Amino acid sequence: MIINDSTIATEAEAFKARVIGDAIVNAFGAHKINFSDFSNDYSTAFGAAGSIVRVPLIGKTGGVKAANADGTDDFSIGTKSTSYRDLELTLKYVSCPLTIGEAETGAALSDFAQSLANDVVEDIQKTLEEKLVQGVEDGKVKSIVVGEAEDFTTSKLTRTVRPAVRQPGTKEPVVYLEGGHYSAVIPLDREGFDVNGAHYGFSKVSEYTSFSEGVVGFAANESAIAVATRIPQSLMSNPAYITKYAYQLPELGVNVLYCEWANANNGTMNAGLFYLCGMELGKDNAAAVLKTA
Repeated sequence: MIINDSTIATEAEAFKARVIGDAIVNAFGAHKINFSDFSNDYSTAFGAAGSIVRVPLIGKTGGVKAANADGTDDFSIGTKSTSYRDLELTLKYVSCPLTIGEAETGAALSDFAQSLANDVVEDIQKTLEEKLVQGVEDGKVKSIVVGEAEDFTTSKLTRTVRPAVRQPGTKEPVVYLEGGHYSAVIPLDREGFDVNGAHYGFSKVSEYTSFSEGVVGFAANESAIAVATRIPQSLMSNPAYITKYAYQLPELGVNVLYCEWANANNGTMNAGLFYLCGMELGKDNAAAVLKTA
């Protein structure tokens, strides 16, 4: 999981790195936001803000189709892809002061790292929803009225939402639902119910926080969104960042860098999570925004 251990020299530092890594995994989580749900590139290569990553959109599983030398043809690795997206990487981060107690106490550090990671996930969810809502306005994303939470049923998921975004030959689509609509289809008594498993014809039914009025979720197949993440090279090579743990999480399709540094003006310690990210809509009509009306 850790792709850089240059700052890990003691058991205490190794423990610290594990605590932070666990917090990042918990914040994303198998049944939460997950870049591996979509067409993604999470290479271990370090990157730079403003650079371009070409990401093939996942199509039907099948043989490899190679790109032309000039890069104009469609391509993929292990799949057939009908198109690609060129994504510009942007530096994203969340940071805040780090106390001695948080830095040296396992439980406090875990809570601190969890808070940072939760902010990262919230920002990603907001960005993703904004792109999908704009896609509806541009005619590239479907809009489906599912009603209020009290009227939302598993039947609407399987008979209305799933057929609108399902792509035969690939894994089943995912659906993200705000709290009320999520609770309407996921039982409160979850004994024997795997929230991480596939349900109602979707590979994942996930809860998320909606940021737009009237929007209560979205559904998408793998080709609906193209995303790429990298560890920022500029931070890795900057000696001002005295602690640097770089994480590659293939199961989540994401790379994240944890850093600590001192404020030269007042001597306080700070910490943050940094990552380079590019994200754009993929194929037209491969996603749907779910609305109350």
